[in-house]
Parts: sequence; C-alpha cells; structure tokens
Amino acid sequence: MTTSPADSDCLDTISQSLTREAAECEVGLRRILAYICAKNHRRWIAYGIVLLVIYTALAKLLSWLITLLFTLGIPAFNIFPTPVMLGIALQALDFVPLLIALLLLLKLHRIARGY
Repeated sequence: MTTSPADSDCLDTISQSLTREAAECEVGLRRILAYICAKNHRRWIAYGIVLLVIYTALAKLLSWLITLLFTLGIPAFNIFPTPVMLGIALQALDFVPLLIALLLLLKLHRIARGY
C-alpha cells in the first residue's frame, strides 16, 4: 500500500500539532512549578501532598501483599508465639511505607534543588 501526498501532509500537520501541544503543556507546567516554588509555604504544602500520595500508594501495596500472604497461608507468620506478637510485628510494618516515602521525597527534593 502506498500513501498519497495528501495523507503525508496530514501526518505532518498532526505531528506539528502534537509538538505544539507538548510545548504549551511544558510551558504551563513550568509556570505552575514557578508559582509553587515562589513561596516557601506553597513548597511545603506540595511536599506534603506528594508525601501523602506516595505513602498511600505504598501502604496499599503492602496491605495487599500481607493479605495475599495470609490468604495463601504462608508459614512464615507461624513463628509468632502469640497473636499479640503478630499484631506488634504487623504494626511495625506500618513504618516501612512511611520510610520509603520519606526517602523518595528526599530524593525528589535533591533532584528539584539541582534545577
């Protein structure tokens, strides 16, 4: 199959349109980032929102993993002599997503400070 010249012109127009839209989108994002970084309190609010989003996603993932392990009956959870010890261990696992989220946020902060 061959394409007619009219079709290739249409493809060029579409690619130029997408390039223009991408450039406009980038300009808009830079404007938003400049607005957020202009004031210190806006920057801290943005960091807080990003931290909550990352923490929520990681906590949900860990929760699904623990549920899957209990559903499959993995014998690793039988090492706890009492249910209280198991509860304490599972409570301690709540800090894992928080620590990972904080480390990711610090890494993002270093990347943002580089610009």
